[in-house]
Amino acid sequence: MRPISGRRSSTPVRQRHWVRNIQGAGSVETFLLVSISTILITRGYLELTDYPQVGGRTLHIAHALYGAAAMVIALVATWMFIGNRVARRATVIGGIGFGLFLDEVGKFVTVDNDYFYGPSAEIMYITVLALLVVTKILRNARPLTAHEYVCNAARIAANGLAHGLTEKDKRAAIDMLDIAASQNADHNTVDALRQLVLDAPRTENTFGQFSQSRTAMRLRRRLAARWIPMTVGCVLATFAFLGIIVGIIQISLGGVEFEDDSGEITISQMGPASALLFASAVLTFLIVVPSIAGMRQHDRMWPLIGLRLAALTFTGLNALAHFATEGFGGIVGIAFGALALFLLSQHIALHTKELPNPVLT
Repeated sequence: MRPISGRRSSTPVRQRHWVRNIQGAGSVETFLLVSISTILITRGYLELTDYPQVGGRTLHIAHALYGAAAMVIALVATWMFIGNRVARRATVIGGIGFGLFLDEVGKFVTVDNDYFYGPSAEIMYITVLALLVVTKILRNARPLTAHEYVCNAARIAANGLAHGLTEKDKRAAIDMLDIAASQNADHNTVDALRQLVLDAPRTENTFGQFSQSRTAMRLRRRLAARWIPMTVGCVLATFAFLGIIVGIIQISLGGVEFEDDSGEITISQMGPASALLFASAVLTFLIVVPSIAGMRQHDRMWPLIGLRLAALTFTGLNALAHFATEGFGGIVGIAFGALALFLLSQHIALHTKELPNPVLT
């Protein structure tokens, strides 16, 4: 048998760690976002149509079965085909399937198969939150190694051979290879992958074309307005301050009632849910006030990161309390928190591009 040409290795090297996908965390977030949207759309549709039963009088085909089928389709697609296009579609299909499956969690945890089981919303929220936390831990537990940068660049190069690459993908792969080279990765491997990436045919997706349009550029300029993170911070500080006042009243007075011509306002005694809301308000206030003060410093990133952490704390803890007491009524708070996180994340991304060496301290 003819030996394979190229650089020889005396002994095989076994990697001790799993190789992380740089785009994996983003895929998980998309998967969960699609799942949450599917749950809300499904619940809304069933409410509007008076909960129709699929299957006739003798059968009841639960939509959890459709969800399981969608997840299987997503898995088979990723096993059978190469490329980011398939991976993106599989992420969406799998997210729809997971949402349909998770929507019926009440039937799985109750003796009488109760779809309207009260804590269902809380179970769904905790499940999604746990997946997000695990994803962040796996992604940020340790810095990416040169080997992981090389492997991710190789994955992009393989996608380029199969379907072509956008300019954004090419730049990302080249950046990964530059970092790997600076960390003493094998230069022959880096150079070979760099050439594969540069030689890959160019392609463009619909979103890429939109991102270069005038509409997208105007939208980015509006999102870059400095008053946006300041406004988000002030709103968070206001809600947190009101939450602290309510918590102090609950602790010191054991609850109180106010009555006037417009009606009656009751602040009940502090329970587990209200204690969680009070803790959320205190933590949010302690984080958001220094961050707002630091917004005067244009050359620092930490105020934006602090505001995002405050929004994440406020949204995560408040949603847990609201889902426990109000069920799906907690969606309103989640929607505000998601909007705040989106706006702050956009500003962090824009700030990172503007500063060659952003200061975090």
